[in-house]
Amino acid sequence: MLARPHTWLAVPLPRAPVAPPDRPPSCCRRRSVVNWQRAKRRLTAYRGKTYSEKSGSGRKPFSQKGTGMARQGNKRAPIHRGGVKAHAPVLRDWSFKLNKAVRRKGLRVALSAKLADDKVIIVGRASAFTSSKTEDLSRRLEAVARASGIGDIAPAGGLASTTLFVVSERELTPQLRIAAKNLQRVELVPQLGCTVYDILRRDVLMISPDALEELQARLLR
Repeated sequence: MLARPHTWLAVPLPRAPVAPPDRPPSCCRRRSVVNWQRAKRRLTAYRGKTYSEKSGSGRKPFSQKGTGMARQGNKRAPIHRGGVKAHAPVLRDWSFKLNKAVRRKGLRVALSAKLADDKVIIVGRASAFTSSKTEDLSRRLEAVARASGIGDIAPAGGLASTTLFVVSERELTPQLRIAAKNLQRVELVPQLGCTVYDILRRDVLMISPDALEELQARLLR
């Protein structure tokens, strides 16, 4: 039997701890952090082999002169079948350095933007979830969204708005991972995995009180 959906509560949000500084939020700083995070995730799919890695003989195919054909020096040349690929992709590292102070300010700006848009929900008693059923979690999150008046509800039930659900490390149980794995519009992340890019690309931010305290500690370092 599914648990009653109102076992999770939408508690009032403390606005002061995540408020931005006195100056207006900087979109450039937020964009710098997003570019830094996306550059770190960027990878090269594969790389081509070089002459030293390609199998084959290094002997000259035929003599330099007297054949009437263009001179050739190696069977592994790109113009030969089975040779190396000209201008093949290489492994690259697109990551760049970004100061920790800029990263923290970017996170503050992203949280403040969600707060200003009234798109933040504090989910109380998230640690009480012990079921691994996706339907159970969907109903609980839907009840929290209805109680807070934030986010859209699908006609068939469930959340219609994309949601980032942030919990603390001790609240991230195996049952909660399994239940959230099949929710298409909900992304479950631990507090340490909450990034500026994830916050901005989701419509609603749901966070537990324990995760909020840990996030505030990160911002106040």
